[in-house]
Amino acid sequence: MRNKSKIRPLAVITLALFAAAGIALVIFIRPEEPTAKETISEMLVTAGELINSYEENEGKANEKYLNKIISVTGLVHEVRQDEKNVQSLLIGEKSAPKVISTFFKKDMPPAGSIKPGQEIVIKGLCGGLLYDIILTNCVIQKSNS
Repeated sequence: MRNKSKIRPLAVITLALFAAAGIALVIFIRPEEPTAKETISEMLVTAGELINSYEENEGKANEKYLNKIISVTGLVHEVRQDEKNVQSLLIGEKSAPKVISTFFKKDMPPAGSIKPGQEIVIKGLCGGLLYDIILTNCVIQKSNS
């Protein structure tokens, strides 16, 4: 009887250790997600088309764009840099900057290379509509001075 009572706690502890190791492997040793730089864009749209799609029907726009790598062309309205040195661009049509694009540090454009008024094509992962339309993990495909 005593042997069985010693084996059960040992088995439970062993199983718990294996489960913890498996969870740690999944969380800490998973491969890095591909960035927009490494992925082919699923479609090219203007900032105006993207904005209109979300303003007309957010649900339909999400079906078309959400969680997809897309290329967006538009005018740069503002270049921002936050406290962690992550750069973001506001792009849109002539009067409506409604698309915010953010970059990994390794993919950020060089300081001063992008200026308001420039026409640009940005490729990124569409995160949908919050207050503005969000593109993350972006890279610049083309910019005209």
